[in-house]
Amino acid sequence: MSIVLVLSIGLIFANFNLDELVHAEKISQKTSSLCESIYKSYKKLGTIEFRRTFSDKPYLNDCLKLYTDSKWTFKGKYEIDQAYKKLKQEKDQLKESTKGKASVTSKAKIGEGKFVFKFSICVNKGSLQKPLILLQSDKEKFIGVVEIPVHQNQCKEFYTNIKASDPNTIKLTLLETQKIPKDISVRPIKYT
Repeated sequence: MSIVLVLSIGLIFANFNLDELVHAEKISQKTSSLCESIYKSYKKLGTIEFRRTFSDKPYLNDCLKLYTDSKWTFKGKYEIDQAYKKLKQEKDQLKESTKGKASVTSKAKIGEGKFVFKFSICVNKGSLQKPLILLQSDKEKFIGVVEIPVHQNQCKEFYTNIKASDPNTIKLTLLETQKIPKDISVRPIKYT
């Protein structure tokens, strides 16, 4: 009798879970078309603002689950995703260009494993008061401190010496922060 009871309870729970899954599937299919119609708004607003804007919709949480499900798709979703991906890239490039851009102008060997490394810093909008540059190669890594400001619509060229066995490994990155990490050495950068 106890085996029958255990099997009966197991079947009850199995049926309950099965019913719950079927019900969830019905909700997903029922709301899918509604979610499709507001998907563009989700991409445009982002999750937080989307929640605020559509908080009165009873299917909001179902849509958010669908939007984060990599298997969920509909006709036109790919195009929307690509358009907003391109828009994000353009915004990121715009942010980058307003802060400034550093680019390599030349690398010249001055000795065994030593190079003079010239680069320019350009600013389109605003100004950089004391730009910090992360310089690295296969031999060393350091923060270069530029002591002069680079102002709006200006480019200035700088140089430093760097050790490298291969000049193609020499890289630079204009840092967005003014905080210098403790584990990296710091050097002044010379203006040409």
